[in-house]
Amino acid sequence: MKHTFLTSAVLFVVCLGNLRAQDSLYVKSFVSRKFESEFEGASNVEWSRGRHLYVALFHYRDDVWLAFYNTHGERIACGRRLKSLHNVPLQVQLGIADSRRSVEQKYGSFVTSFIIELVQYGETRYYVPIESGSASMILCADNEGKVMISTKNLKGVVGRGTGELLASVSRRR
Repeated sequence: MKHTFLTSAVLFVVCLGNLRAQDSLYVKSFVSRKFESEFEGASNVEWSRGRHLYVALFHYRDDVWLAFYNTHGERIACGRRLKSLHNVPLQVQLGIADSRRSVEQKYGSFVTSFIIELVQYGETRYYVPIESGSASMILCADNEGKVMISTKNLKGVVGRGTGELLASVSRRR
């Protein structure tokens, strides 16, 4: 259940179409206060909202971070963008490399520009968006290196790849 919810949250973020400066987005004050107390010193905060979820994208400790809050102001997950597979545990690197080779046999060469490391209920997962000329996918790996495809879009069949938020996360410095 925990993994399903986290995957749903990540897919929500991936599918967001508009995560630019959002002055008109109303964030409940207790949610923003909770965020500010947990991430003191965060800057360039941009909020998005789903049906039961608030998502903050922000700079914190020289990295780009994501934090997910429910409508009661409880943080349900948080994480950061990693620039390289070299920043993840060796088991995760090996699992992602094996999965990527398997996927590339079917769809051709893929490009990876960053990784999202997310923690929920003490469990860490790594989400790796990969894209080729014919498909885009998000690989999800646990700390033991077990990898699954959490979403897959065949270009021209299902839409625009992994979404504008991932592009926004990858452009942030």
